[in-house]
Amino acid sequence: MASTKFIILQLVGLLLAISIAVFQPTAVNISPLFSNESKCPVPEYVGTFDHNDTQFLLHDKSFRKFAAERLSRAIQIDTVVDEHMTDFSKFIDFHNYLRTEFPLVYQNAIVTKINNYGLVYEFKGTDSSLKPILMMAHQDTVPFGDLSEWEYHPLSGHFDDEIIYGRGSNDIKGLLVGLMGAMTEIYQKNPNHKLNRTVIFAFGYDEEISGDLGAKNIANYLFEKYGPDSIDHILDEGAPMCIGVNKNYYGFVVTAEKGYLDLAIEVNAPSGHSSNPTDKTSIGLLSEILSSYEKDKFKPIIPDENPMLNLFECVSEQSKLPFFYKLITKLSRANELAKNLLINKLANVSLFEYTIRTSQAIDVISGGTKYNALPYNATAVINHRIAVGDNEDTVLSKAVKHSKTVAIESNLGLLVNDKVLIEPTKNGVIKIRTLYYLPVAPITPIFDDIWNRLTGFMRNFYEREVFPGKFIDTPYIITPTTMQGNTDTRHYWKLSTHIYRSQPGITNLFEAHMHGTNEYVHIDSHLQVIAFYYNYILNIC
Repeated sequence: MASTKFIILQLVGLLLAISIAVFQPTAVNISPLFSNESKCPVPEYVGTFDHNDTQFLLHDKSFRKFAAERLSRAIQIDTVVDEHMTDFSKFIDFHNYLRTEFPLVYQNAIVTKINNYGLVYEFKGTDSSLKPILMMAHQDTVPFGDLSEWEYHPLSGHFDDEIIYGRGSNDIKGLLVGLMGAMTEIYQKNPNHKLNRTVIFAFGYDEEISGDLGAKNIANYLFEKYGPDSIDHILDEGAPMCIGVNKNYYGFVVTAEKGYLDLAIEVNAPSGHSSNPTDKTSIGLLSEILSSYEKDKFKPIIPDENPMLNLFECVSEQSKLPFFYKLITKLSRANELAKNLLINKLANVSLFEYTIRTSQAIDVISGGTKYNALPYNATAVINHRIAVGDNEDTVLSKAVKHSKTVAIESNLGLLVNDKVLIEPTKNGVIKIRTLYYLPVAPITPIFDDIWNRLTGFMRNFYEREVFPGKFIDTPYIITPTTMQGNTDTRHYWKLSTHIYRSQPGITNLFEAHMHGTNEYVHIDSHLQVIAFYYNYILNIC
């Protein structure tokens, strides 16, 4: 059965190629079919490792226990934040923890507190001609949720010899403590080593609520000190560097983040006594807009600049895929038909759908004040994560389309960001407002020297040190990708054109209940953070 399906797909692919060549020979470029040029070159190995030191950090039982207990103590400190928080003084306890646990870092770094609770560590290099590299994490965590659903208390830092449980273990104290641990190991094992290149650690304290107090001020501080485009590259939290998916292993390097837009739709209509109602109240009118809006998904798109297209090209070249999928991927940049086939396939796969489609989620709704009074006002807030290729106008156009239909049917006015599209009437008005808009992040260049240096080092680390012999028959595919959420890097765009959101480790962030109950990190992932950055800093800096 499976072989029959495979043969059918091959025949369909062959027919597609023939139809393209016969019916669109001049309008469509089919030269990619005959090109051997790689769309996803495998990076050369980069870096040299002290094998004994690396294996000690990855596998020594005493160090494993020591590192787990150190991370556990970090998790035990409450650094939860929420949108209503105004007092961040509890972060002083976490600062004291860092100073106690990592004295060598404090002895060798210039430590600056930004806006009281943001932390910047600058390890000065001897060669001022080399741009610094910046490594990021954040101190804060999301709230616990329902404590009764946790197997271990979220501040326990429970360790069962394999897994460390607790809020922030996965997001993202494991990375922060790992960075500090890596630098500590450098100064312990190489006391006379001098960095050529300056290394900067930047740890915000409100990433989970937008980073406006922490990362934004840290970025401004670094911009004033170092200037625009002054950082060689930035590494922040993101996708795991080595994770198994469908019999392959991937090193996902996020080079783009989707945009973000919160949209309010408000309906104002006459109030009065509920015993003598209008045909439709403001709540009823709003519900009509929301119902049609929610049914109308945004169109999936993959412009050539979307790293998701690079990802599919990497998978197509370096893994075993049916001929049909390889064909449409190879042709997708030159052929609209092939790209549309690829889009249609991916839009129906939950793993990929919202990497190529703007998402919409009606998250907040309010209206009415009294059981027997017609509501004057009803408002909903819709959250959007904007796909590469879309923008604010994409969202506003859709909101106008659905709101205008209701406005015309019910003789209402329509305003968009205070601009009058239809004059308000005695029946009321619909108001569309952009509450917050962040455009799609600038896309980091790929397959250049900086990319090759990072990914070549990743390949060297995982193929030769972490899993030697594992990738002989099973490929380790290092690929760009797009992140659906946003990190603190949103505030750092002016500092570097090369921003990567990727972290050492094998833990699937969502399976590890990131932001959920029973959040955890595998101790091996944490040890890989330490070993990776220990070697990366020694080699690159």
